[in-house]
Amino acid sequence: MEIIYKSRKLEKQLNDPKELVKSFGELAVKIKLRLKNLKDADHLAVLRTLPAARCHELIGSHKGELSVDVSGNYRMIFEPYHDPIPKKGDGGLNWEEVTKIRINQIEDYHLIKPFYYPNMTTTLEIAKSLLSPPGDTIQEHIDFVGMSQAELAERMGRPREKINDLIKGRDPLTISTAFQLEKVLGIPAAFWLNSEKSYRKELYELQQKEEFEKELDWLMAFPINEMIKYGWLPDTKEKHTLVDSLLKFFSVASTEEWKRIYMDEEISVAFRVSLAHTQNAHAISAWLRKGEIQAKEIEKAEFDKKKFKEALSSIQELAFVMPIDFALQLQSICAKCGVALVFTQNLPKAPISGAARWFQNQPIIQLSGRFKTNDHFWFTFFHEAAHIILHGKKDVFLENVEGAKMDAIKEEQANEFAAKTLIEDKLWTEITNNLPLTPSEIESYAKTIRVAPGIIIGRLQHEKLASRAFGNEFKTKIELFRNNI
Repeated sequence: MEIIYKSRKLEKQLNDPKELVKSFGELAVKIKLRLKNLKDADHLAVLRTLPAARCHELIGSHKGELSVDVSGNYRMIFEPYHDPIPKKGDGGLNWEEVTKIRINQIEDYHLIKPFYYPNMTTTLEIAKSLLSPPGDTIQEHIDFVGMSQAELAERMGRPREKINDLIKGRDPLTISTAFQLEKVLGIPAAFWLNSEKSYRKELYELQQKEEFEKELDWLMAFPINEMIKYGWLPDTKEKHTLVDSLLKFFSVASTEEWKRIYMDEEISVAFRVSLAHTQNAHAISAWLRKGEIQAKEIEKAEFDKKKFKEALSSIQELAFVMPIDFALQLQSICAKCGVALVFTQNLPKAPISGAARWFQNQPIIQLSGRFKTNDHFWFTFFHEAAHIILHGKKDVFLENVEGAKMDAIKEEQANEFAAKTLIEDKLWTEITNNLPLTPSEIESYAKTIRVAPGIIIGRLQHEKLASRAFGNEFKTKIELFRNNI
């Protein structure tokens, strides 16, 4: 059944192992078992087959509610959570149609304090101690009806030791066992199968948490605080949750797969370059992976190289005009050509300005806007575009990443492509032949050739034809992430 809670406080109290033990002490084990019984039942009528739970409708001030026994004087009070409440022809509650309940309280109707629970230091230790296999319910049931394990084994036609292994959770509860239990105990096979499934799931999750606790060094090698700040990871202090979230972020099953994909000298299929010799490979891999995630969210056409090359003239004009939404317009133009253009915030110790690569049969251009001026932004864009147009699908190009393997010839080709696309050779020759020029003269000339003056000044500075301080006031500041692009 689906379970909700009357308050968030109660939900945390009953589902957080530490809170459960803090509130109910030794009763925590039985409360956890009863919650499991309710969840494993397909509908409320199944609880009638568990006599130890003593599920019944209440009267008086609790009319409309039901309860199940927890232990001694304690009971769990809940109500059907349907609108309308399922009713039979005579007006009574139709238990078989109740599939959603709301738990309202755990009540001690004699006001006796629960026993203290053994002191345990971690939530994980407590959660393991509260883990309840289907055997707990089997044992509770046979104790209630006065049946021994030996008699149960005899009635099921199973060896006695196998029944004990089943009850202790050492052996899995199979489909055939579930139907045997249905025949012998009168409790539906579906309940036992649900119980086994939920137990194995919870057991696996706890085992995973134990494994994740061993991966804290790997976790702390990433800029976790920034990744949480940017919304890439959940905002939690639970280390095992962060390890799990980071593995899901990278779409890998374990840290070993992450190492094989990003760090092995032998290039992987998933990521065709090794970061083994780069500084801060963890931060770099996170930045690149975020770009892949962003790229998958963009609706784009099939890649058309010819169309992309033809679109460069429109992009040149965009670089000159620089409307407020230039980044969104640029993404749209690229998407129509089948190129995923993404903007990804830099992480500490990963000062990447751009990257170009193919991911799952689609090209990605990933920009960080690191230098925050239009000359750097547009040169980086056209440089990465050149890699997509000129070079192969198996290449991965990372800009400003120390230690990454780099093809000097292909990088020079991309540099030339970007420079010529922004300012044609003929126009550049005309500019350099008329040097020296004042910034105002450059601004005036830039308007006639429809090239942003900051781009001309940036190239003059790069080629050391002007000082680094020359004309910077004509460069346009770019803040890609101010508007959460």
